[in-house]
Amino acid sequence: MTMDLSGCRTMSDIAGHDAGAENWATIASLIETCKLNAVDPQAYLTSTLTAIVNGHKQNRVDELLPWNYRARPVVPSTQVRRLRSKLRIR
Repeated sequence: MTMDLSGCRTMSDIAGHDAGAENWATIASLIETCKLNAVDPQAYLTSTLTAIVNGHKQNRVDELLPWNYRARPVVPSTQVRRLRSKLRIR
């Protein structure tokens, strides 16, 4: 997910409102932090939002930070297809 922001004066130009711009900036920051920590942003956000919805304790919020996130490595689809063909899985 890449967006060219060079033509925009502020994030509110994109979001349409100051509050929307703040929310967008938070999400963009989380995505970039994931990338810096070699974490798949979509997997991280899915897991983290699911944990919050399921009642993750507020006093353990540090466990939800991108640099503390641990997940199985993302395997490119070509490798998955090769592995499945070797194992004869359909």
